[in-house]
Amino acid sequence: MNDETGHVTGTKDKDYNLLWYVEACLSNALRMETYLKDAERAGDDEVAELFRKAQADSRKGAELGKQLLARRLSGTGSGSTDTGTTDTGTTTSTGGDTGSGEGTATVPGEAAGTGGSPAPAGDPGALPQDPGTP
Repeated sequence: MNDETGHVTGTKDKDYNLLWYVEACLSNALRMETYLKDAERAGDDEVAELFRKAQADSRKGAELGKQLLARRLSGTGSGSTDTGTTDTGTTTSTGGDTGSGEGTATVPGEAAGTGGSPAPAGDPGALPQDPGTP
C-alpha cells in the first residue's frame, strides 16, 4: 500500500514534512514569546522559564531543520537517496539547558504518541501544539 501523497502536493512527503517541521518550529518560537510575556506579566517565573526553554528548543529545531534544508537544496545532503535515518544523536534538555548542543531537532509542546498531551520543554520526539485548542 502506497500512502505517498506527493502526487497531490508536488512535493515528496519526506520533503514536505521537513518543510512543515521548520515552519512549525518557527511558529512555535513566536507563540512561546506570547506565552512567555503572559507568564512574566502574571509574575509566574516558573511558567516563564518553561516557555523560555520551549522557545529555545523551538529555535534550535528550526535552525537544525534549516541547515538540513540548505544541504538538501545545495545538493550536499542525502536528498533523493535518503533512507530516513540520520545519525545526529539525541537532544536532551535538563536543568538550565536551553537547547544547546548536538541532537535530533524536535519541537516542544506535545509528546510523541500521547495523543496531544503536553510534553516538557526539550522532550525528544515532541511536536508543537497550541495549548488553547483541545
